[in-house]
Amino acid sequence: MEKKKPKQGMLAKFTEKLKKNKKLEIAVYVGIGALALLIYLSSLNTPANNDVYQNQTAQVTMQSTQDSVKQIEERLEKTLMQIRGAGNVTVMITYETSKEIVPALSVTSQSSSQTGDSSSNSSQNDSKSPATITQGGNEAPIVLTEIEPKVRGVIVIAQGAADLTVRMNLMHAVQTVLGVEAANIEVFEMGVSNIND
Repeated sequence: MEKKKPKQGMLAKFTEKLKKNKKLEIAVYVGIGALALLIYLSSLNTPANNDVYQNQTAQVTMQSTQDSVKQIEERLEKTLMQIRGAGNVTVMITYETSKEIVPALSVTSQSSSQTGDSSSNSSQNDSKSPATITQGGNEAPIVLTEIEPKVRGVIVIAQGAADLTVRMNLMHAVQTVLGVEAANIEVFEMGVSNIND
């Protein structure tokens, strides 16, 4: 009785052909290597990495802008209250743009090369992320520079603003401190209900 040969699968047949034809074998291995390289390189430059960088920068910018605006308003209020006749003063500043923080970037470069029968390919991939330092257990980005926002307008509410001289002094002080044109500054007299607050 004859023994039946087991049926060869497609993969086994293909492997046999590869062993017999060296050029085909090399072409298949080069193709698999190129595919693996493409998958690897595309995973390095994912939008997720860029989104994380942009989100971190946006959060730092937003918090820094809010703190800065509040500090400037408070300092300006204290300064304007020193003007003779001004009394209690409240200031509100609006901006055309937000404060821009330019962080230091850490650039990571990866290069790869691939050689085939008659050609060679090389590629380089750069990924950027904010450079950070650890302060008190928290990581914070290293800031290269901060670009101050452009002031759109200022409202000053003062007890003594009914007096024209006081009003003009307040306006000139705001112009000097913030570099804003007089047309973008409004000075109002504080209402009676706000005086006791």
